[in-house]
Amino acid sequence: ALDLEGRDLYEVEASISGYGMGSAAEGHHWRWMILVDLIGKRERDSQADMQRAKNWVLTHTALMRPAESGNAYVNCTPWTYDDVYALMCKSYGYKLYRRAALEKPGTREASLQGEPIFPRFFTRDRLLKLYKANPVSFSSQYMCNPLPGETQSFDPDWVRWFSISRGDP
Repeated sequence: ALDLEGRDLYEVEASISGYGMGSAAEGHHWRWMILVDLIGKRERDSQADMQRAKNWVLTHTALMRPAESGNAYVNCTPWTYDDVYALMCKSYGYKLYRRAALEKPGTREASLQGEPIFPRFFTRDRLLKLYKANPVSFSSQYMCNPLPGETQSFDPDWVRWFSISRGDP
C-alpha cells in the first residue's frame, strides 16, 4: 500500500492498495479502482469458481467511495461468453474496449490474417504458433473473443455422495 495524499488518521485507505478478489477488503473504500484480470483459466473451467467471481463483482461497487459512485478501470481477458466482464456490462453499464493481437491493417477488426498490434513483443509467427497450440485459449487471451468449448463442462456442485445397501443381512 502507498499513501500519496497525506491522509488523516481516521482514514484507513491508502492512496494505492493491492487486493485480490479473495482478500478481505471490507472497510476500505476507494474513489478509483483498477481491476486487473479478475478471472483466469480456473474460472473458465469451473462454473463454481466463475460464480464466486461473479458474486464478488456484484458487490464491488460497495467498495467505492462514495459507495456505488466511484470510478473503475477494468483490464481484462474475456474467457467465456458469460463471464464476470459480461456481467459488469449488463449490471453496471461498463463499456468494453477490445483490441486483438492480430488485426486487419487500418481497422480494429480481429483477423488471423491480420498484422500484430505489438510486433516487438509478439510477432505474427509467434502468435500463429500460439493459435495452433490452443485455438480456444488463443481466441480469449490474444484476440479478446471467447469461443465456445473447453468451458465449464462440469460443476463440482453436481457431485452427490451416496452408499448402496443390500438391505438387512
